[in-house]
Amino acid sequence: IRVNSMNYNREQVLKLLHNANIEALPTSVSPVGITIQKKIPQHKLKKIKLDYFEVQDEGSQIMSLLSGVEPHMKVLDYCAGKGTKTLALYSLMYGKGEIFAFEKDDRRSLHLKKRFKELKLDKIKILEKTEGYKNYFDLVLIDVPCSGSGTWRRRPEELLRLKKVDYDNLLKVQIEILNKASLLCKVNGILTYITCSIFEEENEMQILNFLK
Repeated sequence: IRVNSMNYNREQVLKLLHNANIEALPTSVSPVGITIQKKIPQHKLKKIKLDYFEVQDEGSQIMSLLSGVEPHMKVLDYCAGKGTKTLALYSLMYGKGEIFAFEKDDRRSLHLKKRFKELKLDKIKILEKTEGYKNYFDLVLIDVPCSGSGTWRRRPEELLRLKKVDYDNLLKVQIEILNKASLLCKVNGILTYITCSIFEEENEMQILNFLK
């Protein structure tokens, strides 16, 4: 889980978990993360969660920390998904600046709206379209659809489901997203590209092709 560092520190949340008899330790790399030692029922976690923390794995936390985000920036989470990284960016900005979320999938976009409403985060704006925002953002973060090969240790069944034709299509989608998202980023702004893949084709090669 990731501590909401805007309002709390890690020690406070660790104490909260320990008081609820939940075994937890600080994460080894992320300075705002906590690892819960044993699986617990979701309703038990939700009961104490409030605005203290969000469920986010350490790898995702590290990516948010390395994104280049700072307070007072204009920031866009381009492939926002369920909004977990959007919330991490917002926390790292201490609520100062402009932050937007864009998610092409209508179902996920509805989930985003519901999640942000429940958390009373009206400062996070959800974009329906990106027209009119060319050369606008200081930071555009894109966590692109990928093979997910970096998660196969915990989800080995995904390896069996991945077909060559689907993988090739993902490579096309990634470069399309890079090209579209780059137009929204200011000259000398930051374009942060993220995958949960370990394949060079989806990472270094995509960046080299984009730079060309």
